[in-house]
Amino acid sequence: PAGEDEMRRSLWLLVAVAASMSTERRRWRVRGGATAAVEDVAAAAFAAGFAAVEASIVEIEDAMNTGKGDDDAALGSKFDDVFATATAAFDATCDDGDARSLFEAALDARLELLYLKHLSLTRARLLAQYKGPADDVVGDFDSAALSAKRAGAAWDYDTERSALKAIVAELKTRSDRASTVGAKAAAQQSSYMQLFQTYQAQIQQLQAAVQSAPPQVSLAYRVPDTDLAMSVTRQADKTTLTLGCVPDDSAPLLGPNGFVKGFTPANVGLTVNLHL
Repeated sequence: PAGEDEMRRSLWLLVAVAASMSTERRRWRVRGGATAAVEDVAAAAFAAGFAAVEASIVEIEDAMNTGKGDDDAALGSKFDDVFATATAAFDATCDDGDARSLFEAALDARLELLYLKHLSLTRARLLAQYKGPADDVVGDFDSAALSAKRAGAAWDYDTERSALKAIVAELKTRSDRASTVGAKAAAQQSSYMQLFQTYQAQIQQLQAAVQSAPPQVSLAYRVPDTDLAMSVTRQADKTTLTLGCVPDDSAPLLGPNGFVKGFTPANVGLTVNLHL
């Protein structure tokens, strides 16, 4: 877990304090006039400093884990307060400058881990809200990183920034590729639509041509006292001559003794069409 990693890092720095000192067990002056071995002083000073701010550090970390972390400026202010409170508690125990520098390094390392965790969450939030352009996203990240940074700290966030830029660049590439595919699909759809409209217009023209027949002139003549009938039709540069043998319409009325008889057997009509 992150808390255990931070504690290990602090303890590692504490061990470095003792290892860096002389084997002659150089003594530091402790407030109140008492003296103690370097290990005892370092342990007491470190313990006092971290104990003064442990609750605040845990509160900040828990807020990040539950998604209720502070905004950038508020977090930077909390880091400043934690650092000031811890160093004040350390100074109340030991006034040696070298020891204080080592304590500041240990405290700063723990706070930096929280800072980087906050930047990781900020990066995820900006990516979730990403709509472009890429420069705006990176600019917002820079602003957040500077606001959350402890005053005077030499914390570096280039790794997080580079990772964000790489992800944004990939998202932009995919977005551009999708836009290109979408534009091609839209152009192809427009082409199909134009072709469909052209065919539809042609079909409508054909339907109109079929429905609106050209003018027609017809003449009919029946030869007197015969069953022959003739008709001439002129339409669309085409002439039709029709010859017909019309059955006697009055035959049923005259009965079997009628004196009129059709030209064809059984009094059946006959029509012949000649197209010229």
